[in-house]
Amino acid sequence: AMGNRKHIPISIKKQIVCMSAKIANKNKIAYLLDVSPRTVRRVLRLAHTTGSVVRRPIQSGGPRLLNGLHAAFLEGCIERRPDILLTELRQELWEVHAIVVSGDTIARTLRRRGFTRKKV
Repeated sequence: AMGNRKHIPISIKKQIVCMSAKIANKNKIAYLLDVSPRTVRRVLRLAHTTGSVVRRPIQSGGPRLLNGLHAAFLEGCIERRPDILLTELRQELWEVHAIVVSGDTIARTLRRRGFTRKKV
């Protein structure tokens, strides 16, 4: 069943997401944009779960262990206690979110968010 797939331009995928805000009927969106209802469902599901309409690895390496929520949580910890150590941040993540990551992972996550600290 994979043989009849055609490439859907990113502009169309973005339109699907935009139209879904105003048009609840996915079949109508499919009809208006001349794509299959299945394409509409797939693009919307992808947009909702990943925040992107394109399936591609974000960058090399494994999947991110810490998402935006975790990063924001870490930033909040730092704002409350600017001198907090990576080991303490690890402990906070474990206690609040039940997540175990290395200090390196925390440091990388914070650096990606534009946080530069002596301790990172």
